[in-house]
Amino acid sequence: MSNSSSPASPLFEQALSQHQSGRLQEACAAYRKVLARSPRHAQASLLLATATSQMGELEKAVVLYGKAIVLQADNAAAFEGRGNALTDLGRFSEALADYNKAIELSPYNPDAHCARAVAQHALGRYAEALGGFDQAVAIDQNFAEAWSNRGNTLLALKRPQEALSSFDQAIACRPDYAEAYSNRGVALTALDRTDEALQSIDKAIALQPERAEAWLNRGNALIAANRPSDALLEFQRALARRPDYAPAHFGCGLSLQRRRKMREAQICYQSALRSRPDYPEALNHLAVLRHVDGNHQEAVQLLRRALSLEPDYAEAHANLGSVCLVLGQVDEARRHLARAIELAPDLSSARIDRASLLADSGDHETAVTDLEAVVARDPYHPYALGLALGTQMRLADWSNFESYRSLIESGVQTSARVAPPLVISQVCADPALQKQGAAIWVDDLYPPNQSLGDLKLPPRSTQGRIRVGYFSSDFRAHPVSVLCAELFELHDRRQFEVIGFDFGPRSGDAFRLRVSRAFDQFIDIRGLSDEAAARLAREMGLHIAVDLNGHTLFARTGIFARRAAPVQISYLGYPATSGASYIDYVIADAVVMPASLRPHFSEHVLYLPACFQVNDRQRRASAQRFSRSELGLPDDGFVYCCFNNSSKLTPEQFFVWMQILQRVPQAVLWLIADNSAAALRLQQMAERQGVSSSRLVFARRRAAADYLAQYRQADLFLDCLPYNAGTTASDALWMGVPVLTQAGNTYAGRMAASLLTAAGLAELITDSDQAYVDLAVGLAADRSRLTDIRQHLISSRDALSLFDTPQTVHHLEEGYRLIVQRYESGLPFSDITIRSN
Repeated sequence: MSNSSSPASPLFEQALSQHQSGRLQEACAAYRKVLARSPRHAQASLLLATATSQMGELEKAVVLYGKAIVLQADNAAAFEGRGNALTDLGRFSEALADYNKAIELSPYNPDAHCARAVAQHALGRYAEALGGFDQAVAIDQNFAEAWSNRGNTLLALKRPQEALSSFDQAIACRPDYAEAYSNRGVALTALDRTDEALQSIDKAIALQPERAEAWLNRGNALIAANRPSDALLEFQRALARRPDYAPAHFGCGLSLQRRRKMREAQICYQSALRSRPDYPEALNHLAVLRHVDGNHQEAVQLLRRALSLEPDYAEAHANLGSVCLVLGQVDEARRHLARAIELAPDLSSARIDRASLLADSGDHETAVTDLEAVVARDPYHPYALGLALGTQMRLADWSNFESYRSLIESGVQTSARVAPPLVISQVCADPALQKQGAAIWVDDLYPPNQSLGDLKLPPRSTQGRIRVGYFSSDFRAHPVSVLCAELFELHDRRQFEVIGFDFGPRSGDAFRLRVSRAFDQFIDIRGLSDEAAARLAREMGLHIAVDLNGHTLFARTGIFARRAAPVQISYLGYPATSGASYIDYVIADAVVMPASLRPHFSEHVLYLPACFQVNDRQRRASAQRFSRSELGLPDDGFVYCCFNNSSKLTPEQFFVWMQILQRVPQAVLWLIADNSAAALRLQQMAERQGVSSSRLVFARRRAAADYLAQYRQADLFLDCLPYNAGTTASDALWMGVPVLTQAGNTYAGRMAASLLTAAGLAELITDSDQAYVDLAVGLAADRSRLTDIRQHLISSRDALSLFDTPQTVHHLEEGYRLIVQRYESGLPFSDITIRSN
């Protein structure tokens, strides 16, 4: 230097000695004295900046490096040093400019190439970073840090095998390189070589036991090995060494979430976000748990924050699409799900949710394509098999029916999450499988939740009334309300206070208006989380909460998991066991729930004396007198009908129906056309079984009164197995149309038998396919017998137990009273049988 022989030289030598011995404060003071005497002493200026940076005073260091550059603009070390300080401050873009200048001035400096690549990696520019590390190791093949950082970049590029080789090179260069051993474990974890990963990480811990990152990586390896309890201990060890370590808080949350400790997991994710507010993964996982809790709006806000930080975060797009789907924000849901699939074509959760959206909008065929893509990759992706089969059934697409059903049955037997309970009840006639499938669903998605604490029976109101809350998404023109409307109206207000909790889609139909007026209070809980809804029910002092949904569309099972009332009852919406310990009773009768079926229900049973199903006597058919030709039916001939939706129809049942049509050549089968694809497939299958497609006639959907009126042109209603008609069978009997059923082994398979027994028509209950076919054929040939049955239904309708709604309501209320009395007396729940008066 031009001033190296200046009077400041001895002082500079003293400063340099102090710097080299690690006495940074003294060195800085000495450098300043040098600069006070020789303001243009470039080396003193540079080393002052370096020492300041080493003390962690990074902002000051950036300024001092700037002064050094002014003194010597061609000093590569000054640019590299300022780049390092800026990198440590997280100002990577600014750092890149300095590294570029440093490399321009000194092209063969491996440290500068490595440092620039580190900044590029931090900015997500992984391809450029990899090139930079390659340049660094080309210059210095023994550059251990560059090999190790190169491995990290290869991991980010999802190239773990190459990353492993890079870490091995780093360790070959420096056998005691703890960080390389630790990150080598990350690569091995990504390659599903967990035992080797743990050995490598353990080597890192042996070398540097206080390094929190190694304990974190060990926890992540254990998470990958599905050992969440062991992983939790490792994440906690990482936090013991570094309490504000956000990834370790996140790891604790993930471990707890895997162990289904959702509330504790949320606390950990929140801790991660306190340490690092810009943590997309923590925002995403916290949003999922808030969504599960029913806090949908909060989940949306969290996911939008995650996406603002990482716009191409596929999982966050998928989760936001899922939440928007629940909120009915269809366009936004579609946009986020499409983006998730674009970013990650194999992201099964996004395809499943998009399939649900497509199916609800009527595009069943595209929905099937999405679901089949999931199943093809992973037949046991949670519930994908069942969702795929259920969607195909809506299309009458039975191409995978046998194989999918077999996989579902074997999966349920091994406690796999293969199908929603509703699909299992539609395709599996084994009540034990139905119970196990429901229990798997509940344990996975809606386990008991004690967040609101214990619940004691509230006192009766001043009038001594029992408060009953009916919870449903179907307070509208829906089969549940079609059956229940008069129940709500006829409840004895001297003894019962009746409250409706509504969480279904909005509609302005007449049924909704009628039902809302039938309750003492009608409360919209769509905007409340499950926890808030359960708390509201408790605050209102409910004695009984009745779930009218069960495991059906729009269900809010999470409300009952939190115990909305001391007594919780499943009724009508879902004809099978809930599988939930917190549903105390199911309502049944001796026909729909014979003794052989009782062990396959997790609930206690409230047996009504006549029929489990309540009916509405106020329903009216229109005065419209449809001719057969108006309805597309032949003027002559016999009309079998079934107005169940196509998802209840199985290939076995259709084959039985074709046997009937083959034996009754003048007959037609009148069905509901859920969609044109289903109609076309059914016609094609009829042809393949030797029945002209013209003998399948499809009715269009009509307003309720006209729908009832069209029954006048039907001769005999044919029921389905394994999932019987419920409301549709009741509609047929109300209109005087005989119903033929085969009694199955499950609640869903015995509903029509219960209705027929209560209608005094047990003769129309068969016990085999052959008996079912023979009776269907025989009734078509014996018009006088059929006329007698029709006359019985029409003339005796008001006297039939099936349609004695006041009596059914009275029996139901008697059951409610007895259940509450047992609870008040401290007696355990048990089966209750109501006797006829």
